[in-house]
Amino acid sequence: MASVDKRAGSWRAQVRRAGKVLTKTFRMKADAEAWARDVERAIDNDIDPSATRITTKDTFGSLIDLHIDDLQQYGNRCVGPRTTSYVGSA
Repeated sequence: MASVDKRAGSWRAQVRRAGKVLTKTFRMKADAEAWARDVERAIDNDIDPSATRITTKDTFGSLIDLHIDDLQQYGNRCVGPRTTSYVGSA
């Protein structure tokens, strides 16, 4: 069973299943709940949820783009002379 608690301004999701305990913190409660459901589903399907999700197909540029998208989604603006010269130049 997963639990989601508010801790010091962030949300902590903790999943305890099949002898495994995984914990992760999030800025938004909905993200914590979604992560907890995904981890529980993975454990139920005998998939290791702690395995890294970065594949060899991911390039450094794609990871940077993903990071910039995350920053923009949560309200941190990526504006400035350095970011404008790199974003969209690929």
